[in-house]
Amino acid sequence: MPPGQHITSCVWVCYLGEDMCAKCALGLQHGAKVCASTLGFHRDRGDGGNSQGAAPNWTISVGDSRTLSMQLRLEHPWYGNEMQVHKDAPPIDIPLGAGSIFRLDPQDEVRHPRMVDGEVFRGAFYHGMRHGLQSGQISCGFVFRCVQSTRDVACSTRCLIPTVHEMHTRSPLYDAAEESWQQQAPAYAASIHKRVRAALQKWPWGKGPGSPSHIWSLPD
Repeated sequence: MPPGQHITSCVWVCYLGEDMCAKCALGLQHGAKVCASTLGFHRDRGDGGNSQGAAPNWTISVGDSRTLSMQLRLEHPWYGNEMQVHKDAPPIDIPLGAGSIFRLDPQDEVRHPRMVDGEVFRGAFYHGMRHGLQSGQISCGFVFRCVQSTRDVACSTRCLIPTVHEMHTRSPLYDAAEESWQQQAPAYAASIHKRVRAALQKWPWGKGPGSPSHIWSLPD
């Protein structure tokens, strides 16, 4: 880590195979969304608009292998400051197997001059998981970051949920979320219990090397 910066946060991420879809298990419609867990392209720090420090993120992976995709997006005069996918900058797929460590450099997410097909553009790398896991697979990662503060967000609206201190009372968003989860969690857990148990029993526990097998980072 850079001098004076320390890891202050660890987030557990879990990707489930297509046979563990919550919407399907609960009889809910999910439209065109695939059943397996995926993650849209994004930048953790954006343009530095949150409390995450300009320090590397480290992800240690366990379980089944998954594929992280890095996508270079570039500024285009037609779209103002918005960045778009360039036809000559296809996604870079990076396998994250059990025991691997992925390092995301903060400079990858910042708008810098980038050379693409002999031309210089301003752009930044986005990352996501576009390939879902097959049935019977679970892949997990422990993501270590340097952050100053965290907030709860309503997934449906992507808006911050006010704290009790800010509202001087409990936010109704908390009550709605808790009520929904209390109704859905038991049914979902019962539906996937055997599948989760079978998937974990297939993990290569103790079969890996004593040290991480790969450390992935984008080239300079």
